[in-house]
Amino acid sequence: MRVWVLAALVALGCGGESSDGGAGGTAGSGGSTGGAAGSVTGGAAGSGGATGGAGGMAGSGGATGGAGGMAGSGGTAGSGGVDCNPSSVSCKAAVPNCPAGQVPSVNAGCWGPCVPILACSAISDCSQCTSGFCAAYVAFTMEYRCVLPTVQCSALACSCLAQYLCADPYSACTDSSGGPAVSCECPTC
Repeated sequence: MRVWVLAALVALGCGGESSDGGAGGTAGSGGSTGGAAGSVTGGAAGSGGATGGAGGMAGSGGATGGAGGMAGSGGTAGSGGVDCNPSSVSCKAAVPNCPAGQVPSVNAGCWGPCVPILACSAISDCSQCTSGFCAAYVAFTMEYRCVLPTVQCSALACSCLAQYLCADPYSACTDSSGGPAVSCECPTC
């Protein structure tokens, strides 16, 4: 008798129905947190399951994943991104003056608005960067970005470039010998 009453209370408390056979009700919640294209993080997460009396089941599940942000294959920070490669600029307009951590985007061969550096699309390697700075972003994989930040540096090394190129969570800067100007690493990824 106590088992049946307990099953009925659990089922009713969870919004389900109970019968004399002891079938449980269902309960669950789900939610999503996502980012649109161009955001650094995003994805979906949720949990839910069924809880019942005798023969009931419980479970949870969900998924997390990257949405727009850095180009990659859904790994480090997502896929997609904004074109920021100054090598494709053909107009004579002045380069926008962007705050640290942001760089000018490129739109139809000319400069666009300032965007966060991690919103810029990745390139396959530094040979695709004939203007500006090539920076490596290292977590589980390595991605490269070709950008033209508004820099005021006397030395082209981490001591100066980190504030322009290495954005959180890629905050650990390492000077590079050949290849990218600097390597921005994610110590917590």
